[in-house]
Amino acid sequence: MEGMLAKSLILSLLKWWYFESPKQFLTLAKMIARKIMDSLSISIILRTFFSPWKKVTSYKHNNSLEERVRALEDNAVSRLVGVVMRSAILILAALFIVFYIVTLMLGSIIWIIFPTLPIALAFYSLGFIIS
Repeated sequence: MEGMLAKSLILSLLKWWYFESPKQFLTLAKMIARKIMDSLSISIILRTFFSPWKKVTSYKHNNSLEERVRALEDNAVSRLVGVVMRSAILILAALFIVFYIVTLMLGSIIWIIFPTLPIALAFYSLGFIIS
């Protein structure tokens, strides 16, 4: 009877470890990924990529040609600053997302290998004892 209970317990643990827990892990990982994307506002940054930075623009409609050219230059510089800043933010966001994915993959590999670790270490230590 105790043998059946032990088998049932081990099978339940393995079922949880390899099937139920990874489902929960993936659900949590998706939720965190959505929060990261939302926090970094990637979709908004892409939509407004060529917009002026902080919406700083100059309007000179009824003035001389020189003032209109000056306003055009100011607007071009503001857009250039916007592109540079948004590019930097996108690069940092991409690096953060890559870090998140690598961390998830390493965590998953460790999670899969962890139950076999005591057995592997026992065989490894047996090698030291025998030699």
